Amino acid sequence: MLDPKNLDSANLVHVEFELDSRQRSIMYAYTKHEGFDVLQRLMLNVIHDFNAAAMNAVSDADVLRTQRNAKVAAQFYTEFMERIRYELNIEETKGTTAGSSPDDPLPAAVSEDFQ
Repeated sequence: MLDPKNLDSANLVHVEFELDSRQRSIMYAYTKHEGFDVLQRLMLNVIHDFNAAAMNAVSDADVLRTQRNAKVAAQFYTEFMERIRYELNIEETKGTTAGSSPDDPLPAAVSEDFQ
């Protein structure tokens, strides 16, 4: 357990955690599910709420606190999405043209029922 008095020296940013192939498959399937889109919209809504609170703050202390909270929320969302992109190589798999051309050596995996 981390000592809360000594968090400055703790490595809190780069946690050594790698997904195995099974976990990547589960995460990839989840990113293609409608629930992931809902989760993204919820997270963005929370970020907008933090930004609105920062804009509506009155005292100097409240301005600093709400701006810090908004920044942390945005950083969390950004790093979370970047980690998902990194782990799943989403940018490389989106828009693939495998099987879309007769000259393509990798035909698309299509069930016999749909051919």
